[in-house]
Amino acid sequence: MKRKTLLIIIYMLSCLFLPVSAGDDAGLWADFSFGKKVSKKFSTEASLGFRSERHMHHMMRWEAGLGFDYKPVSFLKFGASYVLLRDRRSGEVSPHYNSKGNFNGYNIERDAWRNKHRACFDVTGSLPLGRFTLSLRERYQYTRLMSVSVTEEKYRGIVSPGYVGPQYGGYALDRTEADKKHAGDRHYLRSRLAVEYNIRHCPVTPFALAELSNNISDRLLLDKTRVSAGIDWKVAKMHKFTIAYLWQTGADDEENDGIHVLKLGYRLNF
Repeated sequence: MKRKTLLIIIYMLSCLFLPVSAGDDAGLWADFSFGKKVSKKFSTEASLGFRSERHMHHMMRWEAGLGFDYKPVSFLKFGASYVLLRDRRSGEVSPHYNSKGNFNGYNIERDAWRNKHRACFDVTGSLPLGRFTLSLRERYQYTRLMSVSVTEEKYRGIVSPGYVGPQYGGYALDRTEADKKHAGDRHYLRSRLAVEYNIRHCPVTPFALAELSNNISDRLLLDKTRVSAGIDWKVAKMHKFTIAYLWQTGADDEENDGIHVLKLGYRLNF
């Protein structure tokens, strides 16, 4: 019975992940965490992870983090964490216009890897309702984006017959320049509402969540929305696997479009 329940849940998640529309991206996000309960109220965690996006063909992010939780009572938890991020800054294509306002080519900014430092502070409240558990997490997230040099290609002049050099949109490559993107700060308030269901005598726990990312620097403007559904599978006392589907839409300093994600996770508790 337990095996049948697990297979049904995995099948449903697979069906959710398949219908990706032409304008959306698809990715694989994976993380591996190691937790240690220091005392009845304190616990620590170390984590490693990566993200593969652009229909899973390009590695977009690596990360490593450390954090701790303090749980003074059963229904309330405080947390703090630091994450070092190494991610790919997506390039872009923009039309170029001369001084008279006439279109005369394109500027192409290429991808570039950059470092980011992130600190998070959480407050999570939980409420058991029978076999369901509701939780609300409020997270303040500060990110320091480090400066990075990007390559910009400038395409000018319509390609003439016989031209065999680099071109884009019918325009020939005129020159390549280096453009430095300066360091910057990002402040977000991330609100997450989650629900999970405890199946009697079953190691699999289904869950669903919704999360909003609000830009504190821009009057709490909603920049990004996530919804997710999946399962936690406790295969042994110390080992837990997670598989989930996530849909994200909106734009912030990391993503700029809708994306369908298959999330995989493993946690080892000492």
